[in-house]
Amino acid sequence: MRILILFFLFATPLTGNAYGLAAPATKTPPGEQPPSQTGTPDLKPQPKPRPVRRRVSRSRARRAMYVPTPQELVEQEIRDMRPDVTDDILAQDAEAVRASRFSVRHIYLQRGFNYSEADSALLSGWTQLRGKVLEPTAALSSEALVNYVSGFGKLIIKSKPGGAVVELDGNQLSDKTEAVAWPSAGTYRIKLSMDGYEPVEDTCAVVEGQPTLFERTLKPVKRRPERRLRKTTPQ
Repeated sequence: MRILILFFLFATPLTGNAYGLAAPATKTPPGEQPPSQTGTPDLKPQPKPRPVRRRVSRSRARRAMYVPTPQELVEQEIRDMRPDVTDDILAQDAEAVRASRFSVRHIYLQRGFNYSEADSALLSGWTQLRGKVLEPTAALSSEALVNYVSGFGKLIIKSKPGGAVVELDGNQLSDKTEAVAWPSAGTYRIKLSMDGYEPVEDTCAVVEGQPTLFERTLKPVKRRPERRLRKTTPQ
């Protein structure tokens, strides 16, 4: 029996596969990939490079999307009109504006206006009082602001075509037609001008607490025909 077992062992090739033994590992030279079990090289798809995205800081994005509020625009307009007005005075004025907003809205709602129109009249009154009436260091009270704004009327200025420059009593408005102003009750002289058109100037009466429409049509400037010089022949 022992002789048969020894004969069987020596007759079978020593590959190791017949007895479930692992085949001897083969060393691969450096720089080469080991072959796969199927006999074909492993060709794995390479991942695509991701596009490089530039990161924008939140503060920079907020500055790019920042839009100034109407109150900040009024403060800047007052600084342009009166450079001697300090930031402390403007801060005190802002408190007076906030304190008088409820009363101004109540008055203008009774006259048929909405909240947006009441707030626009309030900011216009603040601009006029601080920019033209009060001294740079004088305090602005909410009572004086309410009384001043209560005497306004809404002046709507239109032109055909639109986009004309508006001058109200010689003062140019920041907005072009269609423009809205909040002056006190009275008669004003309005001038409309636009490139390529003849200027129009006329008076308009503003009534307290009521809207007033001023609309004019601009005429194109007539161009004179160019005169051709006659050629003179020598005699």
